[in-house]
Amino acid sequence: MLAPEEKRGVSLGIQMFICNQEHYGFLPMPLKSHQMLQEEAENFVHTLIEAMIDRPPVEPSQYVSVPLKHPDKMGFDEIFMINLKRRKDRRDRMLRTLYEQEIAVKVVEAVDGKALNTSQLKALSIDMLPGYRDPYSSRPLTRGEIGCFLSHYYIWKEVVNRELEKTLVIEDDVRFEHQFKRKLMKLMDDIAQAQLDWELMEVMGPWPVGIS
Repeated sequence: MLAPEEKRGVSLGIQMFICNQEHYGFLPMPLKSHQMLQEEAENFVHTLIEAMIDRPPVEPSQYVSVPLKHPDKMGFDEIFMINLKRRKDRRDRMLRTLYEQEIAVKVVEAVDGKALNTSQLKALSIDMLPGYRDPYSSRPLTRGEIGCFLSHYYIWKEVVNRELEKTLVIEDDVRFEHQFKRKLMKLMDDIAQAQLDWELMEVMGPWPVGIS
């Protein structure tokens, strides 16, 4: 989208250059003719959360009245967000990102794999499979990967103990797809209407997800 003076420059045959070395800000995706105001709001929210990937949150002007949001669990019994205690930066960013999308979560302290030692692994009855090599990098499991597995394992135990039927687990480095909440809720409705017998879904981009 060109500003009027830029259009005049093009019409006069003046060559233009785009600078990708400096960051000048963010622009929401323009609406198409068939799109509604709700989609404009979702585009704006997506712009806000994309800006938070590697920058501080975009705060509203003191002269603008911003309505309160009402986070919910999107129809899930619980939404767990895994976060390392020492990564407060990720926790703060994720909680703000989730709030902007009106998604309510329970923060779960991750198992810090870097803090695990051999005696702790033995106490947890964790033994490495002899000769196991990661199929992608051809190396043994790292302590960080073991900590990641244990974090998910303890959530599975909580799901069983609380007899939760439907849960969502996310990690603190998620980058949300445009209209994530709407798409996921629509997917869950479609699955319910189709009466699919499922146990596990892997919610990853690009859409759609893997179901088993």
